[in-house]
Amino acid sequence: MALHQAILVSRICDLSGFDNSGWRRRELNVKKRPDGYPQVRDTIHLIDSDGIRYPGLPFVKGARHDGHSCLGQPGTLKPWFRKHYDEKRVRAESVCLEPTGQSNEYWIYTEGEWTAKAARGGRTA
Repeated sequence: MALHQAILVSRICDLSGFDNSGWRRRELNVKKRPDGYPQVRDTIHLIDSDGIRYPGLPFVKGARHDGHSCLGQPGTLKPWFRKHYDEKRVRAESVCLEPTGQSNEYWIYTEGEWTAKAARGGRTA
C-alpha cells in the first residue's frame, strides 16, 4: 500500500433520499490529486477528531463531480455525519482529510474543524 502525504479535500453530496430512520443520505466525493489518487477500488482508513476509527472504506464508482472519487459505504460514516450535521438537511460543505503518516490513513475534519485547526496551527485530535 502506498503512503500518501497530501491533504485530500472532499465535498459532502446529497444522495436525495432518506434511510428507514429518517436520515438524509449523503456521501463524500474526494478530489483526486494530480497523480490520480484516489482511484476506484482504493481504500482509506479515517480517524475523527474524537479518535473514532472508520477503517477500510472503499472508493467506488459514482462520483458526482469530474476529477473526484466517491467514498463508498456512506452508512459507515453516518455516526461521524450525525455528530456534525443536521439529520434531515445536507449542506454541500468541504471535508478535509489529513494524512496521519500511516499508509492510507487520514484524520477527517469538518470544514469548521479544519479552519479552527489552521488558526491554531495544530491538530484538533
